[in-house]
Amino acid sequence: MSLNYIPPTIVKGKTVVQLDKDKVEKENAKWRCALVVYVMGEIPGYKYMSRYVEKTWSTIAKPELFLYENGFYVARFQSLGDMKKVLYSGPHTIGNKPIILKQWTVEFDFTKEFLTDIPLWVYFPNLPMNYTYARILIEVNVTQSLPDQITVMDPIGRCFQHDIWFEWNPNCCDKCIKVGHVCTEPK
Repeated sequence: MSLNYIPPTIVKGKTVVQLDKDKVEKENAKWRCALVVYVMGEIPGYKYMSRYVEKTWSTIAKPELFLYENGFYVARFQSLGDMKKVLYSGPHTIGNKPIILKQWTVEFDFTKEFLTDIPLWVYFPNLPMNYTYARILIEVNVTQSLPDQITVMDPIGRCFQHDIWFEWNPNCCDKCIKVGHVCTEPK
């Protein structure tokens, strides 16, 4: 990215630096095929994670892997199709630790993300034969209790309650609001 001098603007008495819209949109397009990757527990080293990606996601073109601050990785795929193939093929684990994958968005803030809203696979046991979705990926707030039923609407608009079960039920610490552990009370 080339550096150009852009004089600051004064807005309500404060100096504001204006970002170039075209350059920001170009960067957004570059990252729209990216997944934010978070491994529960101890963060694996870059080489270990890179070998995992190469081995486990070998059916697609190898994504670029970046280690970000706070234990996040970002995997940038060569196509949206490759990214979705990995996202929807879960759940994923590395060294028996769950991996949380979230599609990168412009609003994703690594400094504020507590991973309370995470994608989880949900099964619909005993679903009528004429319905096709026996398993779907939904985003759930894990700081709240997970439901055991969900309202389903069929193609003609009829709604009914159906039992569900989650492929994984993560613990969430009420104290530090982190997924994957519960802080112990001092004895």
